[in-house]
Amino acid sequence: MKTYLCKCILFIAAAVAAGCQKEFPGQSGGCPCTGGTAADISFNISRPDTGFRTRSSVSSGEDNINDINIFAYCDGLLEGAVYAQATDRAGMKLTSGKKYTFYVLANTGQITAPEKEDGMTGCVYGIEGMADFSSKGFPMASVKTADIDGTSKEVDILLDRLIAKVDLKIDTGSLPGFKVTSAQLVNSPKNIMPFSAGSGATSTIAGDRATADDIANLNAGKTATFYMLENCQGILLPGNKDPWAKIPENIPDEKEKLCTYMEVSAELDGSSGVQGPVTYRFYLGQDETTDFNIFRNTENRITLITTEDGLDKVSWRIDNSRLSPVSIPVIAVGASGKIFYTGSDGTLTQVTLGDSDWNCVTYGNGKYIAVGDNGSIGYSTDGIKWSITKKGTYNWNAVTFGNGKFVAAGSGGGFAYSANGTSWTTTEKGSTEWNSITYGNGMFVAVGQKDSYNGSLGYSSDGVTWTASSTTQYAYLRNAVAFGNGLFIAVGKRDLYTGTLGYSSDGKSWNYNTKVGSVEHTAIGYGDGKFLIAGRNELMYSEDGLSWKASEETISGLTSYSIAFGDGMFAIAGTGSTGRSRIYFSSNLNHWIQADAIKNTEINGICVMH
Repeated sequence: MKTYLCKCILFIAAAVAAGCQKEFPGQSGGCPCTGGTAADISFNISRPDTGFRTRSSVSSGEDNINDINIFAYCDGLLEGAVYAQATDRAGMKLTSGKKYTFYVLANTGQITAPEKEDGMTGCVYGIEGMADFSSKGFPMASVKTADIDGTSKEVDILLDRLIAKVDLKIDTGSLPGFKVTSAQLVNSPKNIMPFSAGSGATSTIAGDRATADDIANLNAGKTATFYMLENCQGILLPGNKDPWAKIPENIPDEKEKLCTYMEVSAELDGSSGVQGPVTYRFYLGQDETTDFNIFRNTENRITLITTEDGLDKVSWRIDNSRLSPVSIPVIAVGASGKIFYTGSDGTLTQVTLGDSDWNCVTYGNGKYIAVGDNGSIGYSTDGIKWSITKKGTYNWNAVTFGNGKFVAAGSGGGFAYSANGTSWTTTEKGSTEWNSITYGNGMFVAVGQKDSYNGSLGYSSDGVTWTASSTTQYAYLRNAVAFGNGLFIAVGKRDLYTGTLGYSSDGKSWNYNTKVGSVEHTAIGYGDGKFLIAGRNELMYSEDGLSWKASEETISGLTSYSIAFGDGMFAIAGTGSTGRSRIYFSSNLNHWIQADAIKNTEINGICVMH
């Protein structure tokens, strides 16, 4: 907070006058010079241009003086008063040889002073609205005591503005797609006691608000300026250390509507994973937790730092009630024949196809293909209306599309392939429980578990004839495999405390036994130049498949089963700690938005709708 002062000096000159005159408005009582030597007092007001540039809805210059009231008290009684416009030369007759206290008010219009000096401390100046600042100028005040003696005297009076200046800047670096739509002060003071230090408002008005130029400045990372009368409501939350507790319900009732706060509204365009309007509110004061004092003649600089995790907090401070997650339409498959698709309203709609568990779903050649237990294979052209066929007795665990055909992999070493998704041919390779399959670089690659000690890696150029090898090293890579950026990556669990992965450029020769993370990874996906692997309470991503970073935000309690990517968004499906299946979306792999919680059904697979 930076104090700033008005550089307007009042020059008071005293000279012996020929007689006593009564020429000043507001003067009450007789001639003050009775029994003493008369002194002519003149006031010269300088208005230097300090270079301030006024913004906000106030059009007045910060240093303009449009009119002035000067009251002179001696021995507690009013002896002189003058009101003058800025272009007028004010005059006052006082008695030489006395000590006077001068009370000065500028830009307030003409004021009638009380007869007794002690009434000045309780003097209240009020405004009707922010337009008063524009029409009258910023109110200013000063108190100065001076001896008037001799034939001339100059008394310098330095005015203080009765207003506080609030400079707002918004840092949106951690929240992409954030555009300010409005900013304003709420509960702005309507009145002030000019000659009482630390004045607190007893009533409020609609406060200063940002103009279109201010909004443009805020969105460009620049500063917008707001003005308000001094408002010192005190330390209302002593001992509080939590900024989120500086909210109306914790403030004493008689103070809640008198404390000034800033309200900033914005629109999120979806780049952060959420879209829609959001409003930020925060009380002004000398700290973030306890103090509600805004002092006159000060510059208060505030930077609002917006973050994605802040949007998850439900509070008076952040109104996110109308925000909605940005999500991509998906097909999700799960237990007991349940299939879900994203409807036009953005919510998941359930259909039932058979009664077996569906384990995986993919899209290719204009069709969605779902595979499941007991040889079940489902197909659909729109993801809404489905048909079912049976092929073999395998539990089909995975399916992919590549090289013009769909290929499924499952229990008992089973593989199946189809060009149209409706007519299938089966083949086998060993007795492996194949858990995941992908296609890339002209090769189908599958990973699975042969027995308790041996995992398997299989590859095929056509999806029909397979080569597979089993080893204890591959046992670690049994859970999931994906292709991207010229690389196959398979994931699993190395030991109780470590995840592991293997990588291969051709699907045949593998580098394996690479430690990564701290848990078993159950799903992997690729999109936007990045791999994403997921395990319980752990998400990690990599651009090259070799160097990995942990997501800044984890999804607590989620066991992930499937990852998909489309339209710039990653989607993760899995089961939470409460047993409900959940789907999460992210545009940057660091902040995750929950889209749906599905009751009583375990989601095993997910793909993006086309």
